[in-house]
Formats: sequence, structure tokens, C-alpha cells
Amino acid sequence: MTSSFPYNDIQPHQHWKSAVSGLSPGRVDPQIAGRFRISRTTRVASAGSCFARRIADGLRTFGFNYLVT
Repeated sequence: MTSSFPYNDIQPHQHWKSAVSGLSPGRVDPQIAGRFRISRTTRVASAGSCFARRIADGLRTFGFNYLVT
């Protein structure tokens, strides 16, 4: 019987040892290429807590098309 280890298929940036451990602090890059981008014309919404409200306020401040219903 073989079982798959849940971390077998993760990318190097998702693994502590290759992403952080052993690197000097100046070489740690917390940003990776995103799967998508939003523009100021993309309809964006958030739901939930005060954090969601802060996201909404920030998006509107920077001119994004934040959806209010």
C-alpha cells in the first residue's frame, strides 16, 4: 500500500527549506507571481469582517471598481 505525502507536489516557494531556511534575510522574497491580476475596471467585492471593510476602503481610495450591494 502506498500513501501519498501531502507535500510531494508543492512548489519550491511553498516549502520552508527552499523558500526561507538557509537564506540570508535579504534573499527572502515573500512575493511570487500571482495567478491573476485585477485592474481598476475589475469588479471587486469583499465580505465578512472589519478586515473586509478595510480592503473595501483601500480599493476605493486607489480608484478600484469596488462593488457595493
